[in-house]
Amino acid sequence: MRIYTLFAAAAEVSASSSNAANACAGTVLFQRPIDKEITTAAQAGHRFFDLAEMYQNTGSAGDGLRPVLSDSTAKLTRDDLTILTKISDGQKEAYKKLQAEIKALNLPSSSTSRPPFDIVLSHYPPRANVAKGRPSNIEVWRELKRARADGLTRAIGVSNWLAHDIQEVYDAEEKEKEGEEQVPIAFNQIEFTRSWLRRRSTRRSCRSARRRASRS
Repeated sequence: MRIYTLFAAAAEVSASSSNAANACAGTVLFQRPIDKEITTAAQAGHRFFDLAEMYQNTGSAGDGLRPVLSDSTAKLTRDDLTILTKISDGQKEAYKKLQAEIKALNLPSSSTSRPPFDIVLSHYPPRANVAKGRPSNIEVWRELKRARADGLTRAIGVSNWLAHDIQEVYDAEEKEKEGEEQVPIAFNQIEFTRSWLRRRSTRRSCRSARRRASRS
């Protein structure tokens, strides 16, 4: 089991009071079918689901959620859930990869026109690693902004980014053309380890951006 700290702005994605205890609790089930676990978790009251392109089981997660959402006795709707995904090796074409994740999840539409995903993150800072075919941090952020503007997600953020990665995006945002929307980094999800406790600059960066820290 991996435990994560989710730094979240008190922004547009927030759990209802009834679901607050479950909002930022989650474990990673990596590259294997998870439909049974997802169904059991949803039936037990779990409302936050942390997925990723890298985990290669988004379709299985959808298979686990659909029976619960279609069960009239469960009284559970898509609007009760918070679903997060992370774009990993596909960051060069993050928008297209997100569309693939949405197709794989294959959940019924929300009655309130809620986007397929509530939160979409860059799984790690790509940092323009040419050898690995990765875009710059700015390029992937623009892809995520486009996804948000087109209604594919409610909020966007990052995962495993350090302070200088976050600052790079904010510096670029300040230079955006007048009239272009500036979108804040709503989340920075980082694996909770002893090394994290030593990353004071990243913690300060999250706090300075008025993020709220909650540990799973």
